[in-house]
Amino acid sequence: MSRQDLEVIIPCGNNSDKYVANFVKTALETCSDDTDLTFSIGINNFPQFDLNCLNFAKQYAKINFKVVDTNLAPGSQGHAIVLQSLFDDVKSENCLISDCDIVMLHKNWDTIMFSHLNENVVIVGTDYFPFSNLPKYVGFPALIVVLFKTSMIKENNLSFMPHPNPGAHIIKTQEESFAYNRPIGHKIYLDVGYEFPLKLKPKNLDGYCFQMVKSGKLQIGQEFHYKGNPIINHMKGSSCIHSSQQHAQNWFVSANNWNEMTKQKNRIIPIH
Repeated sequence: MSRQDLEVIIPCGNNSDKYVANFVKTALETCSDDTDLTFSIGINNFPQFDLNCLNFAKQYAKINFKVVDTNLAPGSQGHAIVLQSLFDDVKSENCLISDCDIVMLHKNWDTIMFSHLNENVVIVGTDYFPFSNLPKYVGFPALIVVLFKTSMIKENNLSFMPHPNPGAHIIKTQEESFAYNRPIGHKIYLDVGYEFPLKLKPKNLDGYCFQMVKSGKLQIGQEFHYKGNPIINHMKGSSCIHSSQQHAQNWFVSANNWNEMTKQKNRIIPIH
């Protein structure tokens, strides 16, 4: 595999700095030597982000910060505004979107993700859980963690914004059923990235999903597997769970222990 650049964009809100630091640590420790990483962090209207939390990573990757005024847009709208602003500045040929409360759990995760991109598979990443109380599309990568060629977004005129109506939508057409992998008559929530399968799949452009498992190796968070082994874990709810709380601390420790015990780390990077 030839050497590649990859810009990782992370939209952040309340209580995200320690989560971002932990994600960057696990991503750098388990990344291959074939990828040069840049991390671009978007900070919304919550001012308490500690910009020094990523000083430890600056000798291993380029770190960018961007403050984005979301006009206090709620929830998914604010998240998408920060995401779009970060993406507008991406210079790399390749882009990875990640939530802040993510850990990488597989050696050479970058090589694995790149290996699945081809003419027809244009995005690789995490799936939504099919039996959620707030059902969304399934069988196509959700913008929790996704990798794609940067040009793919503009070529297909894709928006990151959720549907302007935040309520449940009823699938009415075969086209919607095909795009969202849900039956006609099914209720679905059109969150951040809902345009991706709707616009890409009719063009025979598809995605590759890592499967979410109910009971993961870490026994905490939403875990995504590749060939039966964890590759990504999403704690979920970090805006409500402070990084100092026991649940978050258990998650941090479990991820680090997994990567050490199963020899996923290509290098050791301490957080100072």
